[in-house]
Amino acid sequence: MSSLAGQAYVIVGGFNRLNAQGWNRRLVKLSEKIHVLTGLTLPIAFLIMEWYSLSHSGKPYTELTFADLQPVSQIYMIAMTAIALIYTPLWLSIRPQFVVAKDRYHVSAEQKWKTDTFESSPYTNSTTKLLSKVPRNEIAWTDANHKTILIDRLPESLNGLKIAHLSDIHLTGQLSHEFYHRAFDWITAQQPDLVVVSGDIVDYNENLEDIEPVFQRLTAPLGCYFILGNHDKRLTDPMQICKRLEGIGWRDAGATHHIIRFNSIPIEIIGNEKPWFDRYRSDMPTVEPETWRMGIAHSPDQFSWGVKNDCSLLLCGHTHGGQIRFPVLGPLVSPSMHGSKYASGVFYRSGTLMHVSRGMAGVHPLRWRCPPEVSILHLSSI
Repeated sequence: MSSLAGQAYVIVGGFNRLNAQGWNRRLVKLSEKIHVLTGLTLPIAFLIMEWYSLSHSGKPYTELTFADLQPVSQIYMIAMTAIALIYTPLWLSIRPQFVVAKDRYHVSAEQKWKTDTFESSPYTNSTTKLLSKVPRNEIAWTDANHKTILIDRLPESLNGLKIAHLSDIHLTGQLSHEFYHRAFDWITAQQPDLVVVSGDIVDYNENLEDIEPVFQRLTAPLGCYFILGNHDKRLTDPMQICKRLEGIGWRDAGATHHIIRFNSIPIEIIGNEKPWFDRYRSDMPTVEPETWRMGIAHSPDQFSWGVKNDCSLLLCGHTHGGQIRFPVLGPLVSPSMHGSKYASGVFYRSGTLMHVSRGMAGVHPLRWRCPPEVSILHLSSI
């Protein structure tokens, strides 16, 4: 059993990290399929080999020992067992209950909408409709929450600043406009000071025209900001997303920084779309010394970037919360170099607070114990 656990760690760990690379999507998906197929067939191949060898040995199966196995099988089992013994304590140490910064936030209000609150079906194609019938599939749910987050070095005048954080909108044509309108109208009703979308906006060229009717419902006094994510790179010309969003008043934080003011305090917003895009201009003018800085990154793998750039707050997405979360254990699959460590939630390191959203949608319409999320973040000083 320990060797099978080791093989499972290899499969899941490799899958997570392959999907965190900035490679061409086709290369990532090909590598992913080869990796998973190899990981699944190896133990079966060793089992068949041993069955064939031992069936000709004449020895009763009840008397077989480890020494009776072929040398290559022995090496495989020792290697996988070693991986299980080494990785199990490391994996357990990054479970959500141990890494989320519970002392840095609290949920002040929350409501969950289920599928039955729609006037008509939110599913727009037969595949999504079929998968929606899987028991407890939460793909068309939405967890709308208010979170008070405690920020280091927060100027007194920024106490109470409200930021709407959304991520992974994934306009794929699988979900209706009504699905997005329900959440976006709620956000507008909460009167946030600014709105942030941390990447993965459109997946297919034919869904570019969905941008305006979906996004123009969101407004905020200090503006609406966006960056691109890995799925946006699938388009023939991802810059069409930027053009359309800017056409309805949104501000591109993936290309340049933005300076805004709240109660006379300057706030700098900077973006990071790596490793998929590198559009950000480095020749930015010097900002005022008292400027408070907020970062937007698509992947939580950029946590160190946020710390290095002195971001008091970093907003991320990409991981979808794992999409499937098990009781106690939490998520297993998460496209990150850190595995499922930063799948969703609030994390703290060296003066930087990172909020990772579970996102709104995805190309795989399956979610268990991990509903889509939109958040209103209320800033508060320590």
